[in-house]
Amino acid sequence: KETEAQIISRNIAKNQPSASSYSDDYDIMDFANDDDFESCWNSHPSVEHPWWSVDLGHEQPFNMVVITDRDNDRLQNYSIEYRAEGKWHKAFEGNAPTKARVKIHRFDTVWGDAVRITVNSSKRTVSIAEVGVFNEKRQEK
Repeated sequence: KETEAQIISRNIAKNQPSASSYSDDYDIMDFANDDDFESCWNSHPSVEHPWWSVDLGHEQPFNMVVITDRDNDRLQNYSIEYRAEGKWHKAFEGNAPTKARVKIHRFDTVWGDAVRITVNSSKRTVSIAEVGVFNEKRQEK
């Protein structure tokens, strides 16, 4: 069985400022990009469409967003957007590509200064262990 290509680039979202919709108790948004896969950002159960975002500091290129779910299939349907020149653009919208804990989204290179994930549906309360934003080098086909 074919597997996803390995991730060998630096996570440009690691420890960058983040924001989110209302969090549950102390499980704040910073836990989703702290490079600790045991801590999680947990949305408050009262939020119907929770969101999480990271500020990358300045516009820079990237072509992959990786979401590590707390469980294998908690996240069901969501969108990933990036902000360029002050406007939000969709990079992905739909059902989770896999029931695995790690959801890898590769796309053509974009330039942006922030990434936002908005959850449309999930099993149980949204709980994200880690979000990575990468600009990986790819071999030409």
